[in-house]
Amino acid sequence: YFIDTGLLAFLLGIENTTQVSRDPLVGQLFENLVVLECLKSQANQGKVSNLYFYRDSQGNEVDLLVPIGRSLMAIEAKFSATYNPALLKSLKKITQLADKTTHAYLVYNGDCFEFSEAITALTFNQVKKIFS
Repeated sequence: YFIDTGLLAFLLGIENTTQVSRDPLVGQLFENLVVLECLKSQANQGKVSNLYFYRDSQGNEVDLLVPIGRSLMAIEAKFSATYNPALLKSLKKITQLADKTTHAYLVYNGDCFEFSEAITALTFNQVKKIFS
């Protein structure tokens, strides 16, 4: 289930940005914000919502899988502002498991760049570019 992040922040008693970054749920708040932005981007284009979460029995998971025709796009959201190769672990795993994954996105708070393995790192402000 997803909830408006403003309402969620209110229910958690978060009143300013300093409190957000120190809240133990900051990762989940950011992930929720990314998912809602993806849903909004699809709705604004008149598309039906087709976002899926993936987790297997070994604990591998990806925040969003988006079917595009006969292929898949994967999106992983991380609150981190510093790039670390471990941030790509789940995206690399899903591209190995699902050979129809054409592109994967890491949405985080750091610098934007492309990796050689069809993975792109974006900031939250660029999420809508994924769906354009």
